[in-house]
Amino acid sequence: MNKNFRYKLVPQMKAYDDLGYDWLPFLMFNQSFNFRSKEINTDNRGFRFNLESQNYPKSIFEIKNEKQNIIILGSSFGFGVGSTNDANSISGQLEKKNKNYNFLNLSGRAHVGIQEILSLMLNINEIKNVKRIIILSGVNDLHISNFQNVTYPDLFYFKSLFVNQMEKSQFPYKKKIFKNIFNLFSSNNLTFDALKKINKSNLFRFLFSSEFRNDIINVKKENISFEKKIDRNMKLYKILGDYYKCDISFYLQPVNNWCKDRNDEETQLYEYSKKYFTKFNKHLDETYRYNNYEKYKKLYFEITNKNNINFFDINDYFKQKTSKKDWIFVDRVHCNDKGYELAAEFINK
Repeated sequence: MNKNFRYKLVPQMKAYDDLGYDWLPFLMFNQSFNFRSKEINTDNRGFRFNLESQNYPKSIFEIKNEKQNIIILGSSFGFGVGSTNDANSISGQLEKKNKNYNFLNLSGRAHVGIQEILSLMLNINEIKNVKRIIILSGVNDLHISNFQNVTYPDLFYFKSLFVNQMEKSQFPYKKKIFKNIFNLFSSNNLTFDALKKINKSNLFRFLFSSEFRNDIINVKKENISFEKKIDRNMKLYKILGDYYKCDISFYLQPVNNWCKDRNDEETQLYEYSKKYFTKFNKHLDETYRYNNYEKYKKLYFEITNKNNINFFDINDYFKQKTSKKDWIFVDRVHCNDKGYELAAEFINK
């Protein structure tokens, strides 16, 4: 099994790997703007179009008609990572099944809940006449909340890139060295064991990387608990639903081992990730263990119910509608066209 094996089995994933990120104020990042391929097409803010076109508008918000709008919020599952084209993404599948509505997909790969909320808040003046808000989410907040060595109270993906760039811009070279040395020796956490971890090979990183330095001397900031984070997000979702006076529903996105046994293709793709993404794969295995599923499903149900948001679990539907022989996942949390078609079918019910 070589590195090209994955592209032979799921060739569309090459386009998703090539799709980069662009930085945005407040949101931090979104998919590359104005990306074009036969699999993926994005607008001037990185949002995905639903249908193939020869003449794309600048923005998904420029699609003008008298139809009501349905907003899709989410991360990479909502974006449709793994689908063979825009029309087979989950928003594309929904639009094909519901000709009387526009589906505006504001999902962003690697977004956590607060970024999903910001995606709508930052574009709230662009969207009128909203019938429904659909949230396809749940696993990124769970995954990132399990990271150790917390240096920020609220985590997001690619945080280290942001931190490093901010640090570079704050102090001239010499001042930064003196500042970091002073902070080191004035720290209450400094111990002899911590000093022993600093050697010639990592001295440069120690002087210039706060994350590395905080890890060495065991500096941790208090993290927002997972429960409080989800409760905060649901309150903000509800505010958006109240603003639009529309129905709002939260769908817990599917995870392969939460809803079905892997078939041959799914097993091969899982083994590929174990071989080429060893450390990350181990962390994902720990996060998405099946015995976590009922615990977090119950938590999401209780918090959505408390905030008057409808709760649905796509995992339950996949359990009913699939068997081991069915191939619906391209990795643990992203589907192929068949998987997104099933998810759209469930949302339509």
